[in-house]
Amino acid sequence: MISAIALFMPAFTAVKSAIPLFNNYTWDQTFIDWDRVMHGDDVWRILQPVLGYPLATSIMSYIYHIWFLLIYIGPICIALYMRDRELRLRFFLGFLLTWTLVGMVAAVMLASVGPAFLEAITGNGHFREQMDYLQRANETHTVLVLEVQRLLLEWYQTADYGLGRGITAMPSMHVALCMLYFLVMNRVDWRLGVFFLSFLLLILIGSVHLAYHYAVDGYVSIFATYLIWRATEPMAKLILKAKWQFSESDGAVSPKPAI
Repeated sequence: MISAIALFMPAFTAVKSAIPLFNNYTWDQTFIDWDRVMHGDDVWRILQPVLGYPLATSIMSYIYHIWFLLIYIGPICIALYMRDRELRLRFFLGFLLTWTLVGMVAAVMLASVGPAFLEAITGNGHFREQMDYLQRANETHTVLVLEVQRLLLEWYQTADYGLGRGITAMPSMHVALCMLYFLVMNRVDWRLGVFFLSFLLLILIGSVHLAYHYAVDGYVSIFATYLIWRATEPMAKLILKAKWQFSESDGAVSPKPAI
C-alpha cells in the first residue's frame, strides 16, 4: 500500500496541474455567491474579528502546512501499526478514492481558482482586500502560504504543468483528507477522534482565512468524503471475504480477518 500511494500521488499532481487543459476556470463566481447566500457575507470577513491579526494568521499558516504529514507520514503509520484489517483497508480505499473522485474528477468538473488567484487569473478583484491584509501580515510575521501561492501562480502563468503544481479550489483536498482521518481515527479511539475533528475545523477555517478556498469548498469535501467512507465498508468486507475464501480453497491456514 505504501508503494501504491508513492506511485499514485505523482499521478494526482499531474492531473491537478493539467486542469486548465481539461476545463476552464468558470465556477468561482458561483462559489462566491453560494458563500454569501449561506453566510450573509464573504466568510473571510466574518473570521477577521477573530483571526485578523498577523500573529494569528502566521500561526494558522504553519498549522496549514502541518497537514502534509497526513500524506507522507499518516499512511505509513496506518500501514505498519493499525491491526484492524478492515479499518486499515477502508482507510486506504478511502484515501485513493478521495484523491481520485474529489481531488481529480470533481476538481476538473468544478474548475475554480480560489480567492488567492482570482484576480490574477480571472481579473476579478473581489478578494483584493483579503490579499492586501495577508501581505501586510507577512511584513511582521511570516505567512508561509504566500510564497507557495506566488510559485503556483508563476507556474500557471508560464504553463509549467509539472508535478506538485496546479491550482484548484473546489473541492478542498485539505479538508477532505482531514475528514477521512477523523472518520478512521474516531473508530480507533474517541480521543483521537476529538483531536482530528479539531484539526479538521482548523484546516477548514484556515483554508478560507488564508485565501485558498471558499467555505463551500470545504463543505462539499466533507460531504463527499463521508459518502466515500460509507461506500468503503461493503467494499472492504467483500474484499476480505473473497481473500478469506480464496485462502481456504487454496488450503492455506491464515487468521480470519477482523470484522
